[in-house]
Amino acid sequence: MDALTFGVDYELFWKLNPKRLRPFYQAYKKNLEVYKKQTDLSAWLSGVYVKAAIIASTDKKYKYPEKPMLELQEEKEDDHKRAKACADMFEAQMAVFNQRRKQKE
Repeated sequence: MDALTFGVDYELFWKLNPKRLRPFYQAYKKNLEVYKKQTDLSAWLSGVYVKAAIIASTDKKYKYPEKPMLELQEEKEDDHKRAKACADMFEAQMAVFNQRRKQKE
């Protein structure tokens, strides 16, 4: 593997010794791992979408998602966070209400 592969241009290569090339190589390896994971996730998601399309075309009860599945997942998480915040607020209001009621008694 040469230095150009992991992002060291020709002029810089001649100014560095092999020990100083190590961070470039390590960064290249990390980027390569990220790329592999992204590619794998993309391929997996493609399979999920194909599966959803096949099911939607054969079963009238199931509809193909109108939005990307990851976006739908984020919306569900946001809804869950909002619901938890509302529940926490309600709980706090009830605590205040109960405290005032006790003070009146």
